[in-house]
Amino acid sequence: MTALHWFGGTLAPYGKAPRPVGAHALWQKPDAWTVGTTVRQAESKDGRRLAVFGPCGATNPELERLARSTDLRDFTAAASAWSGSYALALDDGAGSFTLWADPAGSCPLYVAEVDGVPVWASSSLALASLLGSRPDTAWLAAHLAHPTACVPGRSAWTGVAQIPPGHRWTAPRDGSPFSVPYWRPCSSTWSEAVERLRLDLSDGVLIRASGREVSSDLSGGLDSSTLAAYTAQCGPVLGVTFHPKDRESGGDVDHARTVARAFPPSGTGSWPWAANTFRSPTWTPWS
Repeated sequence: MTALHWFGGTLAPYGKAPRPVGAHALWQKPDAWTVGTTVRQAESKDGRRLAVFGPCGATNPELERLARSTDLRDFTAAASAWSGSYALALDDGAGSFTLWADPAGSCPLYVAEVDGVPVWASSSLALASLLGSRPDTAWLAAHLAHPTACVPGRSAWTGVAQIPPGHRWTAPRDGSPFSVPYWRPCSSTWSEAVERLRLDLSDGVLIRASGREVSSDLSGGLDSSTLAAYTAQCGPVLGVTFHPKDRESGGDVDHARTVARAFPPSGTGSWPWAANTFRSPTWTPWS
């Protein structure tokens, strides 16, 4: 079984709040933690605390300037301004807490309540393990009909709701939590859209691949080849191509070798794949 990498927090104003076993604490009151997920933090002198979860192209000075801002619109703009796949969390130091879910939904956020206390996380499974939730069959039916759509107020687990992509979720000092959209797609010409995609894709790969050992599921198709080519600009890439046993030519294998030869020096080989390589995630223990 493999461990989940995720992050989250609770908004208990007092008393002991639930926390996943082995989590690294970031803040207290409100509590925030991370379990193996990349996080960057900034704090202002008057008590505002900002956390950016996931790969993000912002520089440290940019995050520090953002944390000093008293205008919520600056945070809203930042939630979609940088390359990467990230979510923002802000404790304003005055009793209100806000989350920004990324517009693409690639860094999803979920919320639930435990004994009246709001709990948020990047993993619906982790919250389900806290609540003892069962699969949400209505969500499943909607997901089968439209796999990329967000079902408002629901998730794969009962009692756990996803914050819709491109929405800001706020737990105010006085009042109930609420969610509002902060992002809408803008119109662009074809050339503008292509250039924006190129820049975001290249920057997103650079953020993830620089200074790391990188592998790529390389079929030789357009998507995997593009990502592998961008990644190769940062350093060596281990391309992995699956094929039937005893068939080491034709189809994806030939296409992948063509891509690999475009980025010398490269080598190819074949290795058996262990039957127990793929494991399901574990349920998350809480304390």
